[in-house]
Amino acid sequence: MKRYLIDASIEPSSAVTAALAASSISVVDSPPAGDGEGPRRERPMTLAVNAPSAEEAIETVADALRRWGDVPVEVVDEEPL
Repeated sequence: MKRYLIDASIEPSSAVTAALAASSISVVDSPPAGDGEGPRRERPMTLAVNAPSAEEAIETVADALRRWGDVPVEVVDEEPL
């Protein structure tokens, strides 16, 4: 099990934050919140998720954000727990 830092290109909003929290995903860094209407931002949100592999970490984030369509996500770092 490792802690993965993942960049997700999505507009931060209270609904996005709630969906992430419901999936046990932490927001590490986020651009200023907008109105939630635009799905993508130039600067991604950086998220932290514990998972056995990078693939499972990406899947967890993608599942949490599925309501907003196909959100681009990528692992940017990993740390042992």
